[in-house]
Amino acid sequence: IPSQNKGVILADELLDAVYPMLSVPTFPVVFKLLGTLRMAIDGQEAAACSLGRKADLIKKLVSWCATEDHPGVQGEANRLLAWLIKNSRDREVMGCMVSCGAVSRLVTMMNAEHAVMQIEALLALTLLTAMRMVDAEPSLLEAKVGEHIKNLVNPHIEKEVFQNVLALVGQLATSGDMRVHLLESGVPKVLSAVSMRENLADVRDHVMRLASMIDSG
Repeated sequence: IPSQNKGVILADELLDAVYPMLSVPTFPVVFKLLGTLRMAIDGQEAAACSLGRKADLIKKLVSWCATEDHPGVQGEANRLLAWLIKNSRDREVMGCMVSCGAVSRLVTMMNAEHAVMQIEALLALTLLTAMRMVDAEPSLLEAKVGEHIKNLVNPHIEKEVFQNVLALVGQLATSGDMRVHLLESGVPKVLSAVSMRENLADVRDHVMRLASMIDSG
């Protein structure tokens, strides 16, 4: 959807028209609707806030994130959660995400096959923890976020993904309990090992500071 058209489309109450259709029990239809909503909220803070505060929608998305019946719906549900966070950057939306169980889905999304989804999940979690760390921490620990980070950080990780990992780890490391969890999960060790790659020399000092912070407990 061209950016210049989004305001017009949203003003014509696209969201109000599409939202009730999410109850249609047909996955190919749901797949198209989720993609439409994701494109519509891109760069549209008010629309993202409006949708992101709807607990019934977030609960549906959380459920669809785990469906095995339609991989497309599964992928779009995950991405829409991340895009609602990215485009709203709203504390109330973040709270809704936590209370509706979205945190564990975003943690799992970090290990998606495609780098674009990995980056979206990492950014969403970084924003969420920046605003709702205390609320999100129990869900992050239960989802074993440290294990997922360790599995993501491999010798072939793309530089942009690695940089987003560092941003998330830096945010997580503001919590004492989370520092202990990251240390026990072996996160500092894998970050340090991968940062020895030649094309990551510019972030090596940052990695060393993060590792030192986590090691300090």
